[in-house]
Amino acid sequence: MSLKRNLPNLFTYQKYPELNIPNTTNTIDEYFASLKKKIAQHHGLRRDRRLRVISELLNRS
Repeated sequence: MSLKRNLPNLFTYQKYPELNIPNTTNTIDEYFASLKKKIAQHHGLRRDRRLRVISELLNRS
């Protein structure tokens, strides 16, 4: 059912070549892995401070 519902969106990168949309999610997966690694270095943070660190890291990019 999920495949049927999302089929029109699966090949969007081919419909709009001028947007240079990548055909994989490797770039964003790599970015989130890096973000997780940086957060793991600060393993004792409370939730509110962890969210602040995440916000700061996302705003730098």
